[in-house]
Amino acid sequence: MSASRDSSPPSRGRGVLLGLVAAVVFGTLACLAYFPVSPLSETHLLSCACEDSVDQLWFLAWTAHAISAHVSPLTSTYLDYPQGINVLANVSMMGLGLLLTPVTLTVGPVAAFNLAMRLAFATSALSMFSVLRWWRISWAASMIGGLVYGFSPYMIGQGTGHLHLTFVPIPPLFIYALERGLTGKWTPRRAGLTMAGLSIVQFFIAIEVVTSLMVMLAIVVLGAGVVLGRGASRYFHRVGVMLAWLAVPLAVVLAAPALYVTAGPRSYKSPVQPIAVLSALRADLLSIVVPTNLERFGLATWKTLGSAFASGNGSENGEYLGVPYLGALVAVVAWQWRDRRVRVAAVALAAAFVLTLGPSLVVDGHSALIRLPFDVIAHLPILQDQIALRYSLYLQLFAALLLAVGVDRAWRRIRGSDESRGASPSTRAVRLAGLGTLVLCLLVVTAPLVPAIPYSSGATDVSTFFTSAKVQAIPQGAVALAYPYPEFPADQAMLWQAESGWRFKLLGGYAYRSGPNRAPFLYPAILQPALVQQILTDAYAGVGNRGLPVGVSMAEAATSVRQFIRANHVGVILIGLTGRDPQTVVRVVARALHRTGRRTGNVDVWTITAG
Repeated sequence: MSASRDSSPPSRGRGVLLGLVAAVVFGTLACLAYFPVSPLSETHLLSCACEDSVDQLWFLAWTAHAISAHVSPLTSTYLDYPQGINVLANVSMMGLGLLLTPVTLTVGPVAAFNLAMRLAFATSALSMFSVLRWWRISWAASMIGGLVYGFSPYMIGQGTGHLHLTFVPIPPLFIYALERGLTGKWTPRRAGLTMAGLSIVQFFIAIEVVTSLMVMLAIVVLGAGVVLGRGASRYFHRVGVMLAWLAVPLAVVLAAPALYVTAGPRSYKSPVQPIAVLSALRADLLSIVVPTNLERFGLATWKTLGSAFASGNGSENGEYLGVPYLGALVAVVAWQWRDRRVRVAAVALAAAFVLTLGPSLVVDGHSALIRLPFDVIAHLPILQDQIALRYSLYLQLFAALLLAVGVDRAWRRIRGSDESRGASPSTRAVRLAGLGTLVLCLLVVTAPLVPAIPYSSGATDVSTFFTSAKVQAIPQGAVALAYPYPEFPADQAMLWQAESGWRFKLLGGYAYRSGPNRAPFLYPAILQPALVQQILTDAYAGVGNRGLPVGVSMAEAATSVRQFIRANHVGVILIGLTGRDPQTVVRVVARALHRTGRRTGNVDVWTITAG
């Protein structure tokens, strides 16, 4: 059977036009996912102006500030002053920060983050679409592949605020370069250097994705070797040369950054996540067929069940395919088994599924006490911080590839060869019926995947004090004591800092830092006098006696604040009128400084002169 017109190499002009159409479609859907918030909104963020959204916004904006201020982007004392943090050892996203620096510096950090989240969906979908077109998959089938990858349950889950894990256009391109190298369509040098370049870019978006890509590289290489059978020695020689061209540039370019992450200033030892957390974030065996609340359609009881998997962490549980999709994949693999690309993709999909299950099997919330391959990965250096469920990225990637191949092959079969275009009316009717059947099957397969979007959003409520000339009342580089005390989940002060043009440095902050014996700590160290931080956290949570810890008087609280200011060189106090009892904090600070603060919108401000 000859290929259809869509499967032949398109003319350059036609290919560009089809690519633009795909980009517009994916970009429009990405914007609809966050509707009605505009892509350049400076007034709204995902869910709330707190938690991961603010944390990732801060790191995205830090790169732009470091460039404009001519300071190192690798470390910062603007968080967790005076110790500071190793930025590269956190979710730094320096590559994205660099890309979006013009937006950050001209429109603002909130707009840059909002735009980046939409670009994450659109570029990831467009990347898969482009790879499929380069493999001569028809335009319609490539669009389907791009959609089911770029808007997959993995993407929808991580799209709740994990920008670094949602911006994944690199993995499809990496797999494409790997396939070109393994099949001999590219020289080993070209394939290896291409994969090296892609890995370097990915390192500065999300280090975790680079390490998981290396695991999938090993799986695909071994899987392809098994599929090849005869000629294995020649195959592995080519693979060895290709991997050498991959490894050398990676070692040269990334050795210093990797060393900075693991042994640089303010670095910490792995694993970052507690073992209990890593063990909890794994897929249930039923996750692949049971929907969650992130899917629009499905029985309420099933959604409740699926949303309880992975300890109820919906943003991480992105493994869902659904029974129709899973059945279609099995059918495609059986039908196209002779295609080596299909066989390798099937092996890689199965391996990714097994890895998502974590170190041991869990079925319907019950442990089966069966150890799985991820248990080995979890104890390897560098890989021990990986979260099993995040391998659902590759489950969705290879599933999208297989579905696109199946749709393309079915479309070819229905259309027939170019020579038979003058077919009889009865033949055309059969083709029309076949097309209708294909469309119906696609609707059945993809309908369960329709996400429950748009996402919810929340107003940033940033006082105009931080975005106007009024902020200049704060001396540049002053140390700030803020309420809510900046830590997870109440990290609003990090947003104030970014919006102020980095006018002040913060005590505390939502980031990983080095603790005793270089142990990783997510929460800031308790500064002395410890009573001050307790007052702030108790007031925010509404515990204690009228906002003060039990047994602590107003006079004692005020004295502790004065001592804290001197000991930690505080130059400004920022009290947000939020949480359960901000007024108690306002009264304590006013008594400590013997004056009321300057109220600007929803923030009270005290500037403190030295001495």
